[in-house]
Amino acid sequence: MAFVETPAIVKDYDKYFYFHRQNTSFADALTDLRECDARARGIWQGKSARGETLGRTAYGLVGDLANTLIFVPAQDRLFRRANLRRCLYFKGYARYGLPKALWEAFNLQHIEAATPERDIQMSLVRQALVASGVRPVSRALGL
Repeated sequence: MAFVETPAIVKDYDKYFYFHRQNTSFADALTDLRECDARARGIWQGKSARGETLGRTAYGLVGDLANTLIFVPAQDRLFRRANLRRCLYFKGYARYGLPKALWEAFNLQHIEAATPERDIQMSLVRQALVASGVRPVSRALGL
């Protein structure tokens, strides 16, 4: 995770980053990443704070269809990154910037409907290793 920071790399920190939380086990990091990823992709089927099941509704399906027809994939990636950042920030993770080449070593560039779920899950395993690993020496970024 060591690299020399340049202005060009810093410019892309909104796209290329990783998460870390001090004193977090791999299992906890993986659970948190899976939940936040599912929320960010709009497939979360968990429980709300009131204990209600958050399943798909007709409104959700119509929204998904509209999203698919209206927004381009780049905007989808932007929304996914923003939702992932919010969710993990809420869980106490700090965000750290990376150059694109390092980011690509443990992340998927694009997650689309055709992306095999096993590939997504393996990417989350790699991210959890980093999120629970050695404390970063660089400065944490904001939300």
